[in-house]
Amino acid sequence: MRGVCPIFRDAGKLLRAWGLTAGLVAARADRSLVMEGPNQISPEAYLRQMRERMEQALRRVARAVNDAPDGAWIKDSEWQVFHEFNDLRRDAYERALQMRADAAASAFSPDRPGDRSGIKRLPRDGQGRDQQGP
Repeated sequence: MRGVCPIFRDAGKLLRAWGLTAGLVAARADRSLVMEGPNQISPEAYLRQMRERMEQALRRVARAVNDAPDGAWIKDSEWQVFHEFNDLRRDAYERALQMRADAAASAFSPDRPGDRSGIKRLPRDGQGRDQQGP
């Protein structure tokens, strides 16, 4: 399993010991990195939305390093840079989650019934509950 994160590679060994396949772990790792489909986000759209925020963060990092006095570049800028990147990380993750939620919501339409041709509905009793089948 070349190219798979060591955690997944080790998990694959553990799964084989349990009689399961490591391919499942690798497939899940690959699938979690791909964001495409009707209820997933487009990486290009995500980059477009995050570009300005990312550039702001990098400008603030440069400003913090430049504003630090000689002899104290690290000491006087390190925590500002840490907080800036932490905020960027949080904003990036929140934006991706919100875009995914929006994509999933737009894919769902309560006005458009799904394909229910294979679903057998139980008859309802007089009180709105499904009756038990045979």
